[in-house]
Amino acid sequence: MPEPLEDCYNQLQTLITTEIKNSKNLKEAINRINTNPKILELKSRVRNGFQEIARRIYRKYHKKPIPVYISTKKYKTRTFGMYFFSKLSGKGRGITIFILHSPKFIKWEEKPKLLYVRPYNDVLETLAHELTHHLGYTYHNKQFFKKKNEIYKEVKQIEKEIFV
Repeated sequence: MPEPLEDCYNQLQTLITTEIKNSKNLKEAINRINTNPKILELKSRVRNGFQEIARRIYRKYHKKPIPVYISTKKYKTRTFGMYFFSKLSGKGRGITIFILHSPKFIKWEEKPKLLYVRPYNDVLETLAHELTHHLGYTYHNKQFFKKKNEIYKEVKQIEKEIFV
Protein backbone atom coordinates (compact mmCIF):
# COMPACT_ATOMS: atom_id res chain seq x y z
CA MET A 1 0.00 0.00 0.00
CA PRO A 2 1.44 3.41 -0.93
CA GLU A 3 2.52 5.67 1.90
CA PRO A 4 3.85 9.24 2.17
CA LEU A 5 7.36 9.70 0.82
CA GLU A 6 8.66 11.01 4.14
CA ASP A 7 7.36 7.93 6.01
CA CYS A 8 9.08 5.68 3.49
CA TYR A 9 12.36 7.60 3.89
CA ASN A 10 12.09 7.39 7.70
CA GLN A 11 11.68 3.60 7.48
CA LEU A 12 14.75 3.47 5.22
CA GLN A 13 16.67 5.60 7.72
CA THR A 14 15.71 3.28 10.59
CA LEU A 15 16.71 0.09 8.75
CA ILE A 16 20.04 1.52 7.61
CA THR A 17 20.78 2.77 11.13
CA THR A 18 20.13 -0.73 12.49
CA GLU A 19 22.49 -2.28 9.92
CA ILE A 20 25.19 0.24 10.84
CA LYS A 21 24.84 -0.49 14.56
CA ASN A 22 24.95 -4.25 13.95
CA SER A 23 28.10 -4.14 11.82
CA LYS A 24 31.62 -4.71 13.08
CA ASN A 25 33.24 -2.40 10.51
CA LEU A 26 32.45 0.02 7.68
CA LYS A 27 32.92 -2.55 4.93
CA GLU A 28 30.39 -4.90 6.53
CA ALA A 29 27.94 -2.03 7.14
CA ILE A 30 28.01 -0.89 3.50
CA ASN A 31 27.67 -4.49 2.32
CA ARG A 32 24.73 -5.17 4.64
CA ILE A 33 23.00 -1.95 3.60
CA ASN A 34 23.37 -2.72 -0.10
CA THR A 35 22.25 -6.35 0.11
CA ASN A 36 19.30 -6.04 2.50
CA PRO A 37 16.18 -6.64 0.33
CA LYS A 38 13.92 -4.41 2.44
CA ILE A 39 16.42 -1.53 2.30
CA LEU A 40 16.77 -1.96 -1.48
CA GLU A 41 12.98 -1.92 -1.89
CA LEU A 42 12.55 1.21 0.27
CA LYS A 43 15.47 2.93 -1.48
CA SER A 44 13.81 2.22 -4.84
CA ARG A 45 10.51 3.65 -3.63
CA VAL A 46 12.20 6.80 -2.27
CA ARG A 47 14.13 7.19 -5.53
CA ASN A 48 10.86 6.93 -7.47
CA GLY A 49 9.38 9.65 -5.25
CA PHE A 50 12.38 11.93 -5.79
CA GLN A 51 12.23 11.21 -9.51
CA GLU A 52 8.57 12.24 -9.58
CA ILE A 53 9.40 15.48 -7.74
CA ALA A 54 12.11 16.21 -10.31
CA ARG A 55 9.77 15.38 -13.21
CA ARG A 56 7.16 17.84 -11.95
CA ILE A 57 9.73 20.59 -11.43
CA TYR A 58 11.21 20.05 -14.90
CA ARG A 59 7.75 20.02 -16.47
CA LYS A 60 6.91 23.34 -14.81
CA TYR A 61 10.12 24.94 -16.15
CA HIS A 62 9.88 23.22 -19.56
CA LYS A 63 13.14 21.31 -19.13
CA LYS A 64 14.01 17.78 -20.17
CA PRO A 65 14.00 15.56 -17.06
CA ILE A 66 17.16 13.81 -15.89
CA PRO A 67 17.36 10.81 -13.56
CA VAL A 68 17.79 11.09 -9.80
CA TYR A 69 19.77 8.41 -7.96
CA ILE A 70 20.26 7.67 -4.27
CA SER A 71 23.63 6.27 -3.23
CA THR A 72 24.32 4.11 -0.19
CA LYS A 73 27.54 2.67 -1.61
CA LYS A 74 29.67 5.54 -0.34
CA TYR A 75 29.38 8.11 2.38
CA LYS A 76 30.40 11.74 2.48
CA THR A 77 32.29 13.63 5.16
CA ARG A 78 32.53 17.33 5.78
CA THR A 79 36.18 17.15 4.75
CA PHE A 80 35.17 15.76 1.36
CA GLY A 81 32.31 18.21 1.01
CA MET A 82 29.46 17.49 -1.34
CA TYR A 83 26.40 15.39 -0.64
CA PHE A 84 25.65 14.98 -4.31
CA PHE A 85 27.14 15.02 -7.71
CA SER A 86 25.93 15.46 -11.22
CA LYS A 87 27.17 12.83 -13.54
CA LEU A 88 27.62 12.36 -17.23
CA SER A 89 27.53 8.77 -18.40
CA GLY A 90 26.49 6.73 -21.39
CA LYS A 91 22.90 7.26 -20.29
CA GLY A 92 23.28 11.04 -20.03
CA ARG A 93 23.13 13.41 -17.11
CA GLY A 94 21.79 12.60 -13.68
CA ILE A 95 21.77 13.64 -10.04
CA THR A 96 23.16 11.29 -7.37
CA ILE A 97 22.38 12.11 -3.75
CA PHE A 98 24.46 10.54 -1.00
CA ILE A 99 22.31 9.86 2.06
CA LEU A 100 25.09 8.44 4.28
CA HIS A 101 27.25 10.90 6.18
CA SER A 102 30.04 10.90 8.74
CA PRO A 103 31.70 13.95 10.33
CA LYS A 104 35.10 12.29 9.85
CA PHE A 105 36.76 9.76 7.57
CA ILE A 106 36.21 6.09 8.51
CA LYS A 107 38.58 3.34 7.37
CA TRP A 108 37.02 0.14 5.97
CA GLU A 109 38.13 -1.88 9.01
CA GLU A 110 36.87 0.63 11.61
CA LYS A 111 33.54 0.45 13.42
CA PRO A 112 31.26 3.00 11.71
CA LYS A 113 30.18 4.67 14.98
CA LEU A 114 29.78 8.12 13.43
CA LEU A 115 28.07 7.03 10.21
CA TYR A 116 24.44 8.07 9.92
CA VAL A 117 21.65 8.65 7.42
CA ARG A 118 21.08 12.31 6.59
CA PRO A 119 17.75 13.74 7.78
CA TYR A 120 14.90 13.80 5.28
CA ASN A 121 14.66 17.60 4.99
CA ASP A 122 18.43 17.86 4.36
CA VAL A 123 18.08 15.40 1.49
CA LEU A 124 15.13 17.35 0.06
CA GLU A 125 17.16 20.54 0.28
CA THR A 126 20.02 18.85 -1.59
CA LEU A 127 17.56 17.73 -4.25
CA ALA A 128 16.27 21.31 -4.59
CA HIS A 129 19.85 22.58 -4.78
CA GLU A 130 20.73 20.19 -7.61
CA LEU A 131 17.47 20.84 -9.47
CA THR A 132 18.29 24.55 -9.33
CA HIS A 133 21.67 23.85 -10.96
CA HIS A 134 20.02 21.79 -13.68
CA LEU A 135 17.54 24.57 -14.38
CA GLY A 136 20.49 26.69 -15.48
CA TYR A 137 21.64 28.41 -12.29
CA THR A 138 25.30 27.43 -12.28
CA TYR A 139 26.97 29.78 -9.84
CA HIS A 140 26.27 30.10 -6.12
CA ASN A 141 25.22 33.72 -6.17
CA LYS A 142 22.25 35.74 -4.91
CA GLN A 143 20.00 34.71 -7.83
CA PHE A 144 20.92 31.05 -7.34
CA PHE A 145 19.96 31.02 -3.66
CA LYS A 146 16.78 32.96 -4.31
CA LYS A 147 15.78 30.41 -6.98
CA LYS A 148 16.86 27.50 -4.76
CA ASN A 149 14.57 28.72 -1.97
CA GLU A 150 11.71 28.97 -4.46
CA ILE A 151 12.43 25.44 -5.78
CA TYR A 152 12.70 24.07 -2.22
CA LYS A 153 9.21 25.41 -1.40
CA GLU A 154 7.91 23.76 -4.57
CA VAL A 155 9.68 20.49 -3.70
CA LYS A 156 8.12 20.53 -0.21
CA GLN A 157 4.67 21.14 -1.70
CA ILE A 158 5.01 18.38 -4.32
CA GLU A 159 6.49 15.98 -1.74
CA LYS A 160 3.27 16.13 0.31
CA GLU A 161 1.31 14.84 -2.71
CA ILE A 162 3.58 11.86 -3.43
CA PHE A 163 2.82 8.41 -2.12
CA VAL A 164 5.24 5.58 -2.87
